[in-house]
Amino acid sequence: MKATTMAGQETGLITNYIMKMLRLDICADIMVGDDMRRGIFGGQKKRVTTGGMLAGLAKAFFMDEMSTGLDSSTTFQR
Repeated sequence: MKATTMAGQETGLITNYIMKMLRLDICADIMVGDDMRRGIFGGQKKRVTTGGMLAGLAKAFFMDEMSTGLDSSTTFQR
């Protein structure tokens, strides 16, 4: 990973890695959505939230009930 990083591109590389890790690369060009727009699915919205926390500078993460609203097979896969 270090070998492919160039000056000024480290942030993009980390963001792309997190997106692939959370399987969000397939919906990278789709808006998240709101009450008026459909956007991405519920499980993807939760992973976007998790990705935002991972991309930050926090040293500890306290996550509770990250699987609420997901079906059991999707929860088991994650």
